[in-house]
Amino acid sequence: MFGFDKASLRQLLLSQWIAGVIFSGAMLTTFLLWVSERHHAGELQDIQFRQAVLSAAEEIQHRIDAFRQVLKGVEQLYTSSEHVSANEFKLYVDDFTEYPGDDSLSAIGFIKYIHLLQPETFLNLDIPIQQLLKLEDYRSGDTEEIAPILYVEPRNDSNREVLLKNTFANAFIKADLLTASDDGHMVMSTHSMVDAILPLQKHYVLHAPVYHGKLLDIPAGNRRTMLNGWVFLRFEVGTLLRQALEAQEKQHLHFDVFDQLADQGQTPLYHSDAELHLHAVPALYNMSLLLSVNGQNWSLRARSTPAFEAAIDYSQANRIGLLGVFLSGLIGGLAYFAVMRSRTQLALEKSNQEFNSSEQRWMLALESTGDGLWDWYVPESRIVYSDRWKSMLGFQSDEFDHSPESWHQRIHEEDYPAAMTVLQQVLKGERDHYEMEYRMACKDGTWKWVFDRGMGWIILTQRHRDE
Repeated sequence: MFGFDKASLRQLLLSQWIAGVIFSGAMLTTFLLWVSERHHAGELQDIQFRQAVLSAAEEIQHRIDAFRQVLKGVEQLYTSSEHVSANEFKLYVDDFTEYPGDDSLSAIGFIKYIHLLQPETFLNLDIPIQQLLKLEDYRSGDTEEIAPILYVEPRNDSNREVLLKNTFANAFIKADLLTASDDGHMVMSTHSMVDAILPLQKHYVLHAPVYHGKLLDIPAGNRRTMLNGWVFLRFEVGTLLRQALEAQEKQHLHFDVFDQLADQGQTPLYHSDAELHLHAVPALYNMSLLLSVNGQNWSLRARSTPAFEAAIDYSQANRIGLLGVFLSGLIGGLAYFAVMRSRTQLALEKSNQEFNSSEQRWMLALESTGDGLWDWYVPESRIVYSDRWKSMLGFQSDEFDHSPESWHQRIHEEDYPAAMTVLQQVLKGERDHYEMEYRMACKDGTWKWVFDRGMGWIILTQRHRDE
């Protein structure tokens, strides 16, 4: 068992540096709380960053899905009708080509499937097949299948350039179209007939096959024979991404989008309008998402900008820091005050002990002379009488209280005025010593002459003589 030294513990607690330890502990706690709150603020900003990136990804998907729905509507137009004229097609798609708030949709059209050995595939054409075959795109005669663009809206310059062009002349587009028709689902192509016309623009095309009849009623092996053609929707991918990411870019986020093409590798589709030096500065927040866009994989990469990182709200952390510093100073000050007060009390206790010890030795010395001693603590209106003093008047040591009135009441009435006059002169500093002889009443009712003398008002001695 270890002993517990209370005196050592008290001495430790009364050390002056204990206040410094308390202050240092409070400041350390403040610092840890400040760091924790700053970390929490950073985490909140990270959550906001990730939510913004997810919102951007959802907006991209939403816009692609909206295009898919538009194309499905055009597909239903052909499913519900044996023949769609150019005017009917224009009236139907006009509302879509003027899609409010979206400038990325550049064309909606119809590609007719024609097999030259099957006359039923080129019936009801707006242009005779003989005239169509005289066009440059059809003169090679290397194939029995052609796929001209019969309708396209809106009729702007670039769209008029591709009107009646044979899409099968482009091997990549032909492969995408036949994949769509044979599988019976929508295909997104990275190749477009306007690539040669608008080389600086990156266009993607959604192709959906249409048949003579409903797809569910057509056996998989007979789809080519029942094929009517394809409806398509062309959009400018850079414009689509810019509009989809615009809201999040206003929150000072930077985006890069790539198409993960299996045959071409990583193809850049979009970069936020930002200065190049941003890529040389490490971003505090980064996030990458892989988007499945109609069977293709787009990589969306987001990073924070210095402006976004500067918006982290550290105000709560700063308030905690300032409050902590104030409270640390207050606690440290109170601890220092408590230590100094305890040290003062300890010093007073020690002084009183030394004084009492000295007083007892002094009173013992005076008692041995036969004189009585009394000490008047004027501020406390309290008188301490020696046992010898009490015995002179016939009292035991515990029979006489400490009030000045008990003493004054025992002075003979004839001697009282003179005794009080001399005492007041000493208390006021008019006399440098006290000396007076008067009569005092004893316990048994007799009177006894006493002679008091002393310096100042602290200590007075008293002798008596028989009356």
